[in-house]
Amino acid sequence: MIRGRTGMPEQHRGVRTTLAWVLIGVPVVAVMVAGCDKGRAPYDEAVALEEKGSLAEAAEKYDGVCRRAPDSKLCLPSQQRAAKVRLTLGEKAIELLKFSEARTALAFVLESSDEDAKKRAKVLMESPAMVNGLRWEAASKATDKALVLGEMEALAKSNSPVAAKAAQWIAAERPAIWLTAAKGACARSAERNCAVYCRAIIEKHADTEQATEAKKLLAAYELAEQRRLQPLLVQVEKKLQECVKLHREQKAFHNCTLQQLAIDDEPLRALAACGGDQSESGRRSEKLKDAWRKLLEDIGDDTRKEALEKRWSDACDHGEYQKADVPTAPAADKGDPAACYPCASQEDFDIAWQKKTKCCPVVACGGDSACSGGRVCCRIPMGTLCTDAKRCGAADRVR
Repeated sequence: MIRGRTGMPEQHRGVRTTLAWVLIGVPVVAVMVAGCDKGRAPYDEAVALEEKGSLAEAAEKYDGVCRRAPDSKLCLPSQQRAAKVRLTLGEKAIELLKFSEARTALAFVLESSDEDAKKRAKVLMESPAMVNGLRWEAASKATDKALVLGEMEALAKSNSPVAAKAAQWIAAERPAIWLTAAKGACARSAERNCAVYCRAIIEKHADTEQATEAKKLLAAYELAEQRRLQPLLVQVEKKLQECVKLHREQKAFHNCTLQQLAIDDEPLRALAACGGDQSESGRRSEKLKDAWRKLLEDIGDDTRKEALEKRWSDACDHGEYQKADVPTAPAADKGDPAACYPCASQEDFDIAWQKKTKCCPVVACGGDSACSGGRVCCRIPMGTLCTDAKRCGAADRVR
C-alpha cells in the first residue's frame, strides 16, 4: 500500500479531502446567509432590550432595523414589535399618570402596520382616563391658576384616575385664588361677592391661613354694610308709610264718590264733592314707585328683595304692612378696619381724602396693563389703584 506524506493511504486521500469540504462548507454557508441580512444585529439587540424591560430603548432599536436595512426580512417584524412595545409603554404611562408620554407612544402605534395594536391604541387614546388626564396635565401647567380652577373642579368630580390629583390641586390653590377674588370684591362698596367668596373660603378651607384673613375681611364688610344700609332702610320705612298714606287717600276718595253717586247720579258733581281732579294723586303714585325702585337698586341685596317687595305690596295695595325697627348703625372707631372707605378708583381715593379717612385694602391693578383711559398703576398706603400719571410719583409706579 502506497502512503503519502500525510500518512493516509493514497486511494483514500481524495475521499477525505471531499468530505472535509462538505463538512466545512455547511457552517460557512449558514454564516454567509445570516451575515447577508444587515437587520439581524439591531433586531437581536432590540429583542434583548425588550426582554430586559428596557422598552423605550427596545422600540428605538426596532425602528433602526428598517433604517439600517430597508430590504431586510426583519423590517416588517421589527415594525410590528415596535408597535407592541410602544403600546405597552403607553399603557404603563397612563397608569403612572404620564399622559403626554402616553400620547406620544400611542401616536407611533396609530401609524404602524399592526392592525391589532392600532385598534387598542385608538381605544386608549379615546378613553376617559386619557382625555381627562391630558386636561389635567394642561391645567396643571397653567400659569393663571384662577383661569383653570373650574376645569380642576370638574376633574375632581370625575370618575377618572386624576380626580384625586385635581382635588389635591384645589386644596392647595383654591384658597389663595378665592382670597384674591375676595379682596378685589371687598374693595368695592356694596359688592356682595365679597361676602360670597369670604364665606366660601371659611366653609370649604376652614383650616387655612386664607380662612383667617377671610374672617377679618367678612367682619369688615358686614360692618361696612350695616353702616351703608342703615340710612337706606330708614328710607324704606318712610316710603312704606307714604304708600300707606296714599293708599288711604285713594281709598277714601273712592268711597266718597260711591256715596255721592248713590245720592246724586252725576259723576262730575260726585267728583267735585270728593275733591275734584285726582291727577296729582296719580303723579304722586308714579313718583313714589320710581323712588322705591331706585331705593331697591341702592340697597342691592337680593336676599332682602323678596321681603321688601312683599311689604311694599301690602302697604300700597292693602294700606297696612309689617313694620320693622331699623337698628342704629355701628359706630366706627379708628382701630376698626371697617372705618375705611372702599376705594376702587382715583375718584374713590379723593372721596376718602375728603372724608378724612383711609382707603380699605385694595389691589385694583398689578401693573399699567390693568388700567385704562391712559391711567397708570400706582401704589397707595393700602394697596394699588389706577390713577392719572401726573398724580403718581415715579417711585410709586407699578409697571
